[in-house]
Formats: sequence, structure tokens, C-alpha cells
Amino acid sequence: MPHQRVKTLLSKIRDIKLKSEELARLRGEIFNIFKILKLEGSESTLHTTLITELLNPKGTHGYNDLFLKAFINRLNEDLNLDITDEFHQVGDGVKKEKYISPVNYIFEEGGLLDIFIQTDKFVIGIENKIFSDVGFLQLERYRKFLNSFQTNHINSYLIYLTLEGRHSESKSLKLNEDYYPVSYKRFIIKWLEECHSIVSDSPILRETIKQYVITIQYLTNQLTSHKMEEELEKLLSEYYDEAQLVAANIGKVQNTRTIKLYTIVKSKVTQKLPKDWEMVFDLNVLNFNWNQISFRQNWVEGLSVSFEGTPKFINGFGHGILLSTEKFDKNLIKSELSEKIKFNKRTNSWMTYNAGLYSQLSSKVNSSTNLDTLAEEISDYMLRVIEGEKNACEIINNHLIT
Repeated sequence: MPHQRVKTLLSKIRDIKLKSEELARLRGEIFNIFKILKLEGSESTLHTTLITELLNPKGTHGYNDLFLKAFINRLNEDLNLDITDEFHQVGDGVKKEKYISPVNYIFEEGGLLDIFIQTDKFVIGIENKIFSDVGFLQLERYRKFLNSFQTNHINSYLIYLTLEGRHSESKSLKLNEDYYPVSYKRFIIKWLEECHSIVSDSPILRETIKQYVITIQYLTNQLTSHKMEEELEKLLSEYYDEAQLVAANIGKVQNTRTIKLYTIVKSKVTQKLPKDWEMVFDLNVLNFNWNQISFRQNWVEGLSVSFEGTPKFINGFGHGILLSTEKFDKNLIKSELSEKIKFNKRTNSWMTYNAGLYSQLSSKVNSSTNLDTLAEEISDYMLRVIEGEKNACEIINNHLIT
């Protein structure tokens, strides 16, 4: 009977999954300090910071320029470039979050470049995106900045680093000329493995790099073993019709669980939210390309503590203070209040911004995770953020109404 064969298929898949999880435990892949600290989705706090530290010849790792040269050689091999590995650092050397200038969209200038490498032979800019997309004219602005260093003796390269190595949608930038897309999934993991072999005699650094590799494998869905893949492929071929039936209906189940999760989250947050706060959240998360949950008091129009995310928040929640109105000059506000509030340097409507948590929320929603427990975690996280941002919101509000 088809029904019995579906049950058999699902039972065998569960057995393969449990066996794979046991192997991951034995290999030490379950314990991961970056996941425990919920940093795996943080572009700046984890990824940009750690990569910059490894690339920096003056970094605390103590291996001088070996990691940077391995990175350059990897660029040459993967992108067919010809960057010399004989150089001297000049200017900024290797710098995290290189401030260029205030953003000017008309002249395509300014911004904050995630990683900047300056030598006497080349300059490299790396724009790092884990889950977010590039901002308006962001790569164009960075390309123009890097061009200012270009001479007969100095070449410049703009690297667009994403999980899967996606391309820019810009029509004015030439692929593998104006910018070079590279991926965490392939490029960064291969580079880190080379770094890992370099530090084989340094246990702490070696294991830190190994943990980071596992983090990236987790983010790029590569922790499934080849043997597990082979067993699944063989099993699905044997039960092909039943697998098709499951696949055709799994999306409906996922959507149902997603709506249920956010319904519980909204209920739990509303119950705990102080009475002078208002929550704005459209539960039709399946219908939008981008979603937002906002919390506000009796403040000026557009000022809120907000959470944002891609469809269904499957890649987690970014959060911060949002001023979504054109009535005020955001740059001026940041300048005038810079001694009281630590603003982020974005020039859009975000006054503060953090990559947030739950970068792999989809895997939890689509697993056997208890939704009520997950909703409790998310609601508590939101309430902590609200409490933490409240004082800064009041400072901004008071400044705007005076």
C-alpha cells in the first residue's frame, strides 16, 4: 500500500539522520563555540572580525603574512588573477571596516568597506554579506574608492564575499573585472583549510580555525556526510513515487508551522510587553519578500525598535532603532547625538543595527523543534532588545521634538 511505503520511507530516512548525527557527535561537530554564543550569523562581530584578524600580518595569531599570502594565492588560483605575493604593507595595511567618507549617492561615493587591504603593489576591498544584500550603489561606491589607488604599479580588486558566491545585480559593474564574487562555501573554506594546515603546531589557533570551518559548513548546509547523501539518494530512488508525494506536500507543512510559530511569538510578546508599547506585525509573512516587526511608544513618526528579515525571517532577525521617515536628516541626527549613542554608519533609516539571532531559523522551524519553546526564546530575545534600545530611542525622540 502507498501509505505504508510512505511510512517505511520516512522511518528509514529518520534512521539515516540519527546515524549521521551520531557520527557528527563523534567527530566533535556538535559542540561549536560560535553557535553556542549565537554568533554564526553575525557579519561584523564574527565573520568580518575573524577574517580580518587572520589576514592581518600584525594580527595576534603570530604567523605574520602567511595567511594573507595563502588568501592571495587562493584568489589567483580560483579567479585566474595575477596578484603578487611579494609586497609591503602601506597606509592602513589590513583594516576592518574602512571608513571612506559620508555616502553620496549622486556621485557614487562613500560608505564603510568591510575589509581593506593596502600594500605597495595592490589594494583589495572585501564586501562581506552573510544574509543581507548590498545597499544602494554599495559596490559601485567601493569600486570608485578602490580605483583612486590604481596606478601603473598598483592594481585594485573588489571582492564580493557571500555564502554561495552570488553575483551583483548591478548593470554597471562588469563581472570578474569591476568586482569578483567569491563564496564562503568553497573559497573561504579552502583558504581556512590551508590556514589550518599552517598552524598544525598551534593547538588553540588550529582548533579555532577548525571550529570556524564547521560554522561555515553549517551555514552553507555542508555538514551532511557524503555517505549520508549516498544512502539518501539510494533510498529515494527506491521509493521515488513516495518521495515525490512527500516533497509535493512538505511545503504546506512548513508554511503551516511558520505561521503557527509567529502567531505564538506575537501572543507571547504581547502578553509580556509593557502597556505603553505598541507592536506592529503583519502575520502574513508568507506573502512578503521582506518582513518587519516594530515596537514603539508615543514617539515621533517613524521612530521604532524594529526587527527585519527575509521571507518568513528564515535567515534570522536583524534589529535596531529605525527612523523610517524623510522628515529628518538622519546623518545630522547621528552627528548631533554621536556622543550619547553609538550609531551604526549606515546612512539609511537605521540609527543602530545588529545582525541579530536565529540565522538558521528555517532549520528549526522545519525540524521537530517544539514551536512553543522556540517562540518563548524568540519573544524573550525581542523583549531584551526592546529594553536595551529604549533609552536611546527616548534620547532620539526628545532631540527631535525640541
